[in-house]
Amino acid sequence: MKQKLALLVISIIILVGCNQAVNIVAYDSVQLEKDLKKQAFQHKLPTSLPFKVEDTEITSLPNEQDKQITIDFYGLGTNELGDHLSLSVVNGGEVGKLEGGRKVDLENNEGTYKSEQGEEILSWSEDNLHYRLTYYKEQSDTNVTKEELIEVANSFE
Repeated sequence: MKQKLALLVISIIILVGCNQAVNIVAYDSVQLEKDLKKQAFQHKLPTSLPFKVEDTEITSLPNEQDKQITIDFYGLGTNELGDHLSLSVVNGGEVGKLEGGRKVDLENNEGTYKSEQGEEILSWSEDNLHYRLTYYKEQSDTNVTKEELIEVANSFE
């Protein structure tokens, strides 16, 4: 009887742990928007992300004539890994082709989605700007689905 009870408890713990639902969460982008106004070109930002944002980091590539910017969003997550989503925006050229990606419908656009080793990637173009969202699964402790990345892309303003 004790073995059955222990097996039941362990099974419930495993099922609950594997069933971590990801909720799309709005975040306060006011400071990020202020920091980005200093950049050479203006672009849209997501109004919601698949985790609570604790920190952001803005990187511009040197010697690229201010044509590319990367914004990394970090969350605490539920264990030691946390969450990491990166947004790359290129003014003009491309962020990089997604070889083997699948076409997906966005609200007012079409994008390309690819799931590869440790990354969920969604890219699209709008107003001569090329966007790429990359969720780093191996550096994060929650799972983000294709549908959730599409929801993030649809939240851009």
